[in-house]
Amino acid sequence: MAYRFEDIEKIKQLPFFFIIGRPRSGTTLLSTLFDAHPNVIIPFESPVILQLSSKYLPLKSWSEQHIHHFINDLFSTRKFDRWNIDREALLDSLLKFRKHLDFQSAIKILYLHFPSFFPKENILLLGDKNPIYSLFFKKIYHIFPDARFIHLIRDYRDNILSVKKLDFEAPLTSIIAYRWKFSNNLVHRMSILHPEQFYTIRYEDLINDPETNLKKLCNFLHIEYQPSVLSFHLYVEERIKKLSEEEARQFKKFHSNLLKPVNTSKSGVWKNDMKKRDVKIAESIAGKWAEQFGYERKYRNINVFYYLMSIPAMLYVRLAYGVYMILSNLPHVIQKRLIHKGPVVARMITRMAGKTKK
Repeated sequence: MAYRFEDIEKIKQLPFFFIIGRPRSGTTLLSTLFDAHPNVIIPFESPVILQLSSKYLPLKSWSEQHIHHFINDLFSTRKFDRWNIDREALLDSLLKFRKHLDFQSAIKILYLHFPSFFPKENILLLGDKNPIYSLFFKKIYHIFPDARFIHLIRDYRDNILSVKKLDFEAPLTSIIAYRWKFSNNLVHRMSILHPEQFYTIRYEDLINDPETNLKKLCNFLHIEYQPSVLSFHLYVEERIKKLSEEEARQFKKFHSNLLKPVNTSKSGVWKNDMKKRDVKIAESIAGKWAEQFGYERKYRNINVFYYLMSIPAMLYVRLAYGVYMILSNLPHVIQKRLIHKGPVVARMITRMAGKTKK
């Protein structure tokens, strides 16, 4: 079912918010909690805003041809196929409001068409969860200057262990630790510039007292808290049933914790599971910066040897992010051809590290 308004002005006035933070920091859990809210729609992760903005944001008026191109580009965007959008229904809505469209309203119409399996009532808020947007805050802020941002931070040592279990990033402690610091620092600096639009919350605080913290987040977003959101896990099985066999396998691989109520089972696991050497490497890179969020270091003295040994990894991350940011400003067609090259580098590093998963 699509959730549409008859008045384009009401669509344009719908507030927007973003959940940002490093992958494996609880962003999927938080986005699921909000999508379980009857007055909120927040689709699955797909960088549609970032990848389509360079082509469609400058448009002052939309022709039928523009709309058809927009639809084609949309359906070729990475991860968008999981949204299960009714293509013809979306096309009809965009054509209906063609004379009043801009990029922001086209995105809002798109999000209103997301077929959430959670029960919905009157939609009062639209949301987006894409960890990669933490690197492109200025661009996202330019597109949605009135949006609000929830910045989710997780203990970098737990984050490192979680990322290492999967295969979407190079599994080197130094690289993951610096990605954690680099990404979160960018967002934190922007939150200082726009404090009224930012809410920073630790993953550990969210899972230790979800009700209290969700009430605070709902107040920040100007919506009423609904206790029913904490029963989100009861609906997750329905999501899995609608996925293909491969998609269901991937969902369980990355998000198995969503099959259970909010719990603390994944908090502090680094204390028992992380090697001493990796703890020292991680703390030498991110430990001092992380202390401002209450993450205490196990080893107070920074080991210069471990820090110097991590310099190549830090240079690699800065170079990789720099290239990615350049790519994000290229025409959409070039982005599509080059955006998938990044994982190739990660796989090369994975093989060099001797950690390729069979």
